[in-house]
Amino acid sequence: MDPPSSLPSGYTLTKDVVEAFCLPGTWKNLISLLKEVQIKDSTNNIKTFPRLEAVLGNIVSILGYDTLHRFSLFDPNPNALHYLFAHHIASHGRHITLNLDLGIESAIKILYDSLQYDILTPRDMADNKTVPSTSSWILHLHGKHGETPSNLGLTLENITKGIHDNSRRLITKALLDSKLIIFAGYSGSDVFDVNPFFASLANQHDFSGKSVIWIDYSDDYKDCVSYIQSKNNLPILESLSKCNAQNYVWTGPTRSFINKLRKHWSLPKPPPCSRLGSVPNFDKNVPDWQRRLVTGKIFASMGLGKQAFDVIVSDNVYHLGSISVIEHQSHFVDAYSWYCQGQQDLLEMTPVNRILYIRNEACREQGLYKNASKITEHLIAQTDLDIMLIHERRASDAWLAGSLLRAKKEFKTALAYGQSRLGKSYHFDTLYVESLRAYMQLCRDFGHIPVVGKYLMRKHIAYPVDLICQAEHLQNIILNSPYDRSHIARLFAWEGHTLKKLKQKLPSPLLDESTIITVFDETDNILGTINATRSQIWSQLSQGKAVQKELLFKVLNLSRAIGDNPGIVKAHHLLAVSGRLEKQCLGNFIDALMRTQWLDTRRFYEATRFLWFICYGALKRLFACRHTL
Repeated sequence: MDPPSSLPSGYTLTKDVVEAFCLPGTWKNLISLLKEVQIKDSTNNIKTFPRLEAVLGNIVSILGYDTLHRFSLFDPNPNALHYLFAHHIASHGRHITLNLDLGIESAIKILYDSLQYDILTPRDMADNKTVPSTSSWILHLHGKHGETPSNLGLTLENITKGIHDNSRRLITKALLDSKLIIFAGYSGSDVFDVNPFFASLANQHDFSGKSVIWIDYSDDYKDCVSYIQSKNNLPILESLSKCNAQNYVWTGPTRSFINKLRKHWSLPKPPPCSRLGSVPNFDKNVPDWQRRLVTGKIFASMGLGKQAFDVIVSDNVYHLGSISVIEHQSHFVDAYSWYCQGQQDLLEMTPVNRILYIRNEACREQGLYKNASKITEHLIAQTDLDIMLIHERRASDAWLAGSLLRAKKEFKTALAYGQSRLGKSYHFDTLYVESLRAYMQLCRDFGHIPVVGKYLMRKHIAYPVDLICQAEHLQNIILNSPYDRSHIARLFAWEGHTLKKLKQKLPSPLLDESTIITVFDETDNILGTINATRSQIWSQLSQGKAVQKELLFKVLNLSRAIGDNPGIVKAHHLLAVSGRLEKQCLGNFIDALMRTQWLDTRRFYEATRFLWFICYGALKRLFACRHTL
């Protein structure tokens, strides 16, 4: 950010990316939505803009990894910070950066043309380059420019894989060998790799005698206090406190801190800039049809079904009725199919299926389950991933329509098909695990059946549990996916009260409930936050615990904010069960219900069950009032 580098901040870069790859007005809509829903990040701060890795992950899923080459344009002129880090490395320092640019390396070349030091990336570490050849090194923890784009930590797909064991050992040794550890220009929000790494250090290593300084950026200097005295909530410092480190928070301009540090270390001032250039600009030249696809994918990933569908279907590109996209082969589909040619990461799935998948998700998120099922019928079976997708969509379509037995059969077909193909690709493995955990959630629904429900739940869920326990590769896939871990933990930790024997068979990390809500909040998956919070409430109600009123209305308000009609219906159900009905409750419930397709599917019993609880709650409340009078 500081001149002469002038690279964009995280906020500016995310804004530039959204404005480049999405339709006009998308950034404003996302900012407005996040302001309304008030979800928080891992540091307990309300999110004000989307997560960059979530946005880029959606872009890559549609346009491929080649789109990340645009970031290689950010080749900065070194600024004062880069020069300080260059001096630090020349003095046998160890530097870990989350940045992809080579600003520090440029500064070293200007100051010390022949300096011997190591430049490391996770790819190097994975290739067993475990010991640097010199005492000075830079570790680009999320990769660096010049590497294959698919290796860069710019997407959720990559950062959720965590830190490789060799990198973990290198970083741990560097920390143990240091007396002073400084976090500069860092938000501390890498909850999928960096934060878990530091959490794993807690109570495992003794950092007594080590000082840790966290620079909390502010325009004006305020103070430097011990972490205990500060008002910050920093998971990394919490972990280091458990290692007996002395933690401090310095609040003020980063450059001011760096200047003080330079004087303390007696380092020379940075030289005048020897290479002038313009401020890097992000390339925003993206065709309209690509913007439409990416915008629809981002909306669908957040749970904004109506917005996603409107974007994909607008301009009469598609019709919701019986006319299929395959029959029409519109310019939209032709353009995308042509674009995908030659891009191996995109051809793993037939291009038109990727468009249909967005439409299917958008319909589901609105409760339009019959329409979603019709879209599934048009999926094309050409690749293994296509076939796996068709099996998974058919199974979940049946589940959402309320046909539990047919859904069970379809899910078992999906899991049987994919079992022998595990390890074929990351995307295939991800889709397989999605089918696995969806089947486990279906088994939870069996548990709601009166009298025999608990028996059926235990009986049917034993199959996916056995699949997990018997396949180490499958366990690793799940453990490396915060989404999948959270879904399974949600089921067993919150709702699986009758599954104690099965819980004992599963690896303990799959039962960790501490990250269930966090994973959805951090990735802007508002629908996931709604579903996870609702599961938490059901767990409390089933155990006879009191539920906070704020938590109940959080689910309702979030559902309203994103137009999640099924979520609105279920939120009113929770209000009825907990006895917190309002006068307009029944009217809002019926209005949301009529916007779904529950009433004309086999899930009619769900609607009647919700109505029963609402009426029962109303009568119960009326009786309580009369009794009081």
